[in-house]
Amino acid sequence: MNIKNIFMNKVIVSIAILCFAHQAAFAQIDSPAGPTSDRLTTPVSVFRNILNIPRPNIVVPTVVEVSFKDVTVYETGFLVQENETGLFLPSYFKDIPVQINETLVAQSVAGEKSQFMVDGNPATAVSFPILHNGPEETDIRIDSKKTITTSQLQLTLPANVTLPSSIAITARDADGVYQTVVAKKQLVSTVINFPETISDSWRVTLEYVQPLRIAELSFTQDRAAIQENQSLRFLAQPGKTYTVYFNPDQSFEASTGESGNLQTNSGVRLVQHGNATENPRYIEADIDGDGVTDVIDNCPSIHNSDQFDIDENSVGDMCDDYDRDSVLNIDDNCQDAPNINQADVDGDGIGDSCDEEESRFTERYTWVPWAGMGIACLVIIGLFGVVLTSSKKPEQAQ
Repeated sequence: MNIKNIFMNKVIVSIAILCFAHQAAFAQIDSPAGPTSDRLTTPVSVFRNILNIPRPNIVVPTVVEVSFKDVTVYETGFLVQENETGLFLPSYFKDIPVQINETLVAQSVAGEKSQFMVDGNPATAVSFPILHNGPEETDIRIDSKKTITTSQLQLTLPANVTLPSSIAITARDADGVYQTVVAKKQLVSTVINFPETISDSWRVTLEYVQPLRIAELSFTQDRAAIQENQSLRFLAQPGKTYTVYFNPDQSFEASTGESGNLQTNSGVRLVQHGNATENPRYIEADIDGDGVTDVIDNCPSIHNSDQFDIDENSVGDMCDDYDRDSVLNIDDNCQDAPNINQADVDGDGIGDSCDEEESRFTERYTWVPWAGMGIACLVIIGLFGVVLTSSKKPEQAQ
């Protein structure tokens, strides 16, 4: 094998090595980090918790509702999977705040039936007959275990019952004395407003001239506790079981197909579920794929496996903004001086606020030095040619 062939073989091998290295680098750049890739191909891995739904007792496809009353939901986002097929199903999450009012106890001449006036059921009522000639008067006492804050009383009467002629309201104060809230006045409406009052015991005095029936006496509890009423609906199939994934730690994508109307209450069946458990397929989020999970990453959105934090403010240098110009260091062309517009007249990657040689001609026009060197080389070559020519002429003359 001659020297020329040996040289060509070495060139071919070198080119092959370079191509392989380029392909490997390209593949490495385009392929997401391990955890990120797993999470993209397996969306269930972004959820911390699961609920197992046993086989519903249904014979046709039916919308079922799973209550989250005893389950802690701190991140919205749900995914329902049919275990037998592995398919993901559309779902509808209901989150309706419910006001929790204090339970009231009513006492009056009606005895035990008095509780009908505060049971929240307008179908039940208490009767107060006319026993004497002239107006009748009745006192109704309403108590609660805890104080309530209210500024309104709603009186609900059955059909064809006339309003009492007058009303007066008192409330027990902190010293146990009943103070006037509404002085005796003619009643012209079923809603009685008064200044905001806090008490655990009320007395409502009604005067009436016709037989009276009261369905409800309800105080509007202005500062009652609010409880979340949360549940999840999906279309279940006969003979199938389901897993509900919830509490994701990041956004996710899953193909669920077309959804029917899951918001209509008609025909919805409540189903039981097992205890909420940890999702065995859960993988902690690492959005930037730097090998540091988001919960401990000092710069979760930008790759910084080194976790450098030179000023020790718990924000990684890549995500920090030293000059507080609203441009993160990683994108800031002048990290030490505010320059929100990121102006860079000469385009050298250094912001004008930090560039000390902004007006230099050769910095603004980078081609000038190369052109100068080219001209200088041509001049030197020309001079060399002139000298060479001059040295040959005397020899010809001899």
